[in-house]
Amino acid sequence: MHRHKLIIVIIIFIFIAPYTMRSDGLIAIQDTDTSSIHSVSALPSGTNLSRVQWRADHNPNHGLEDWTNTHNPDHLYSYRTTEQYTWYAENPWPVNEGSRSIGFQARAIDPLHPSEADIKQSTQVSESNPVNLTLNFDYYIDQNENPADTNFVYLYLRLNSFGDRHLYYYLSGTDSSKQNSSYYAYFELEQTEDIWHSFDRNITEDYYEAFSEYPQQYEYMEYVMHAETKSYVRAFLDDVNLVNGTNTIVSGSTKNGNFESTGFWFISNYDPVDISRTTLRKEGDYALNMTAISNGNRSQGYWEYRPRIRLTPNNSDQFRFWWRINQYEDASNNTHAYINVQCSNATDEFSLYYILASGVESPVEGYPGIIEIYPEGYNSTSTWTYFNRSIWDDVTQYNQTSEVVVEEIDVRIFAQHDYSRLSLIFDAMELEASALNDRGYEDQPAVGAEIRAWDLPDSDPEFTVTDDALNGNKAANLTLTDAASFYTDQEIPNRRINQDTETYLELSWKLNEFTSQVDEIVFLTLSFEDNNDFAYIFANESAVNGEGAEDYIMMPNANSIGQWYTIQRNIVRDYESLFGSLPDTAIEYIYFEASTEAGGRVEILFDDVYLYDDASPQISDVIYSPVAPEADDCVTVNASVFDPALDKVLLHYRIDSGSWYSLEMLPSGSVFSGVISSQDYDSNVEFYVEANDTFGKTTTGLNESVYFQYTVVDTLAPILQFVNPSDSATVSGTVEINASAIDDGSGLSVLVVFLDGEQLFNSTSSPKTFDWDTTTVENGEYTLELMAYDIAGNSDSIEITVTVQNEATTTTTTGTTTDTTPPPLDMVPILIAVAVIAAIAVLVLYFVVLRPRKT
Repeated sequence: MHRHKLIIVIIIFIFIAPYTMRSDGLIAIQDTDTSSIHSVSALPSGTNLSRVQWRADHNPNHGLEDWTNTHNPDHLYSYRTTEQYTWYAENPWPVNEGSRSIGFQARAIDPLHPSEADIKQSTQVSESNPVNLTLNFDYYIDQNENPADTNFVYLYLRLNSFGDRHLYYYLSGTDSSKQNSSYYAYFELEQTEDIWHSFDRNITEDYYEAFSEYPQQYEYMEYVMHAETKSYVRAFLDDVNLVNGTNTIVSGSTKNGNFESTGFWFISNYDPVDISRTTLRKEGDYALNMTAISNGNRSQGYWEYRPRIRLTPNNSDQFRFWWRINQYEDASNNTHAYINVQCSNATDEFSLYYILASGVESPVEGYPGIIEIYPEGYNSTSTWTYFNRSIWDDVTQYNQTSEVVVEEIDVRIFAQHDYSRLSLIFDAMELEASALNDRGYEDQPAVGAEIRAWDLPDSDPEFTVTDDALNGNKAANLTLTDAASFYTDQEIPNRRINQDTETYLELSWKLNEFTSQVDEIVFLTLSFEDNNDFAYIFANESAVNGEGAEDYIMMPNANSIGQWYTIQRNIVRDYESLFGSLPDTAIEYIYFEASTEAGGRVEILFDDVYLYDDASPQISDVIYSPVAPEADDCVTVNASVFDPALDKVLLHYRIDSGSWYSLEMLPSGSVFSGVISSQDYDSNVEFYVEANDTFGKTTTGLNESVYFQYTVVDTLAPILQFVNPSDSATVSGTVEINASAIDDGSGLSVLVVFLDGEQLFNSTSSPKTFDWDTTTVENGEYTLELMAYDIAGNSDSIEITVTVQNEATTTTTTGTTTDTTPPPLDMVPILIAVAVIAAIAVLVLYFVVLRPRKT
C-alpha cells in the first residue's frame, strides 16, 4: 500500500517539479569540514621571520637606478682615468729654443669629470729663505676653445711663511670662482694663442705683494692643465729657469730645465674610462656602463661600495645582477674586467675575483691568497647573462671558516693596448643578506668572545657573547664599569623610509645592573640622510639633552632591572612623532652608545635584534559557520588577522554573482568577525576577507586562489497539519478537508491527501481545501494521510483517523441495461498508447527508484 502511494506521489512530483524547481536543479550540500587558511606561528620574541623582510640589499645604489647625473652613480664611490698626455715635443710641434719643448694636452668625456694633465719635477727641492726667487720660462697656447671657467692652464707655486700660501698664474683661461685671500693669490697673464710668450717674474716680490710678508720657504712648483670639454686643450713649455739668488734650482741642463734630455720631469699619460648611465638595460629605467678606451696608454676605472656584512651558515648571501660585455675590441692581457670582493674573518683575509673579461692570461695571476672564478658569460659579447652566486659559498668552498665579513666590493675595468676598447653594462645589482648583523647571536663566537656584528674587534672587548639569552643559547652583553664609555655602529646601506615604508626595529633587552648615577646612559641612535637622528633610551639617570640624544624616545621599561623586554618600534611613526612630519629620507647608521660614571656599573643584554620591513597584513584561519546554512541562517565569518599597523578588516560578499557588499569586521583580540545575513534557498554566496594597514598595504584572504563560497541548503521537511477534520472525528455527508504544508526553506513542491492509500486530491499550494463526499464510501473507520515534498526533495507525512457515519437510506432497485458496445475504433490506438506509457512508467519507477540495490 505504501509503495503504491509512493509511486503515485513520485509520478505527481515528476510532472510538477519542472515547474517548481530552479533550472539548475538541486545543489548538493557542501562538506561540513571547516574551510580555513593555515596560520604561521611567530617566534617567542615577537618577530615572525616568515612574514617580514629582515634581509636587505646592501648595494646602496639599489638596482643601479640612482644617479646624481648621467656620469655619477649615487651612493657609490667611482674613479676613472681621463685623457691626459705629456710628451717631449719636436718639430713640427712648437719648439722655442733648441730641438725640444715639452707638450701636454687634455680633454674630458663629461664636464663633471674634468681631465687634468700636469708637468712637475719628479723630486721637488724646497728652498729656505727665498729672498730673491725668480722664475722664467716660455709658453705656447696651441688650443683652448673654452677658456672662460671651463678650460685653463696655470702655474701653481706653494711657499710658506707661518702656514702654506699659494700662488696661481693663469697662462690660458680663467676661473672666476677663485678669489684672492690671505692664503691664495691669482694672476692672469698674456694668453694669445699660437705664439710664444715669456714668463719672467720675481716670485718673492709677488708673494709679498699678495700677502704683505716675505716667504720663509719655497716648497713646490707644478704646471696644470684643466679641461672640462671634449675638445683638446694643448700647450707647450720651454726653457724653465727657477733661481733663488745665486742658487740655481732648475735651469738649462740642471734638472733638464731646457727639456733637451730626458728625466727629472714627472710625466703621466692616461686614456679615458667612462662610467655612465645607460638605457640599454635589463630591468628598471637605467643600467651602468663602464667603457675603457686605450691608444696605448693605461685606461682604468672602478666603482665600489663597502657593505661590512657578516655572513655565516645562518646568514648566507645572494649576490646577483645582470651583465653583458657590449664591446671587446683588440683584446689583450692588458685589457680586462673583474669584480673583486674583499673579505675577512677574525684572523684572515680572503680576496675573491670574478673574472668577467680577459686575454689569455689571468689578470690576477700571482696575486697572493686569491680565489679566482670565471662565471657564466665570461668573454661573451652582446648577450645578457644573469650572475647569481653566493659570496659565502664561493669563499667557504676553498676556506674553512665560520664567518665571512664582506668588507668591499669593487668592479674594475682596464685597457692598455693600442686601439683597444672594453665596454661592460651592469644592471639590477643587489647583495642580499640580513639587514643587521646581530639577529639572534646564535652564530657568534664562544661565550666571552667579542660580538662580531658591529665595528672591528677591540683589544679589550666590552661587548661580548653571553649565554644568558632570551631565546636560544647566546645573546650580547655590554658591561661597563668605573667611568667607562662605549660606542659602536653599523652602516645601513641607503635604507629608504617614507610614508609608504613600514620599517621596524625590533629587539629584546634586559638590564642586569645599573647604578643610576648622574650622566649614566644606554641608548641606540638612528641617523638619517637628512641629518636628523633620534635615540631609543634603555637606561638613563639624568637629563638626556647634552648626552648625545637631543631627540629621543624613552623605552616604557627603561631602568627596569632583571627582566627581558621586547620592543617593536615603527621607525616611520617614531620619526613623525618626533619631527612633526613623515620622513622622506634614508637610514644611514645605527649607533650604540653607553657610559657610566666613576664607581658606576652598567650591564645590559640584547637578543633577537632585527631591522625589517613588515609585510602586508597576515590573514589566517578564515572560518565560517555554518558551512551549509539553511535559508533562515546567518553565517558568521571569523578570521585571524595580524599587522602591527593594522587599519581595517573588511568582509566582502555577493549573492549569485551579483554586486559586492562590504562590512567592517569587529575585533576580539586578533580574531575579527563579520556576519552575512540569511539568504534564500539555493543562493550561492561568495566572500573574502580583506585587511589593510595604515601604510596602504592590503591583503586579500581567499580560499587558496578562489573566493570562499557556500550554497544555502534546505534539509528540513515541510511542516504538515490537518486543519479539518480533526483526528478521531466522526464525519458524514460532504466534509471539507483542509490540509496545510508549510516550508520556509525551498518552498512547497506538492501536497497530496490519501484516503486509505488512495489519492483524494493533490495541490502545489498550501493550505488546500477539498470537499469529500463521504456518502461515496461505506460507514466505518478510515485513514486520511497528508504527504508533502518541498523543492529541495525533503518530504514528510502525517495521518489522522476519521469515522464515516452516514444515515441508512431506502434503495429502489430498477432494471438496467448494460451497454456492451465496444469503444469506437478511433480510440483504440489512444488507449493502447496510454497503457504502454503507464507500463513504462511503472517499470522505470521500479528499476530506478524502488528496486533494492546491491551494496
